[in-house]
Amino acid sequence: WLEPVSHVWSIGDVHADFKENLAWINELPAHSNDALLVTGNLGTSLQVLARALKRLKKRFKYVFYVLGNQELWVTKQDRHYAHRKHSA
Repeated sequence: WLEPVSHVWSIGDVHADFKENLAWINELPAHSNDALLVTGNLGTSLQVLARALKRLKKRFKYVFYVLGNQELWVTKQDRHYAHRKHSA
């Protein structure tokens, strides 16, 4: 079981592929006793997903992530890593 949290927050369609949106993640205040549900469309590449999720994890006690339609896209550069991208 997980330890209780004070609040559960939800965000979606962050599109961290854009510098401005990744900067927004960096500016989020710490919510060290809260959980965050990310409801898809965080980024289109494995690198962007990993970077954004790591930054969100630094700000919340728990981060739960659900795939969006953009995460399901497989580009040429990601085709060999699609299974890793979907399990990020």
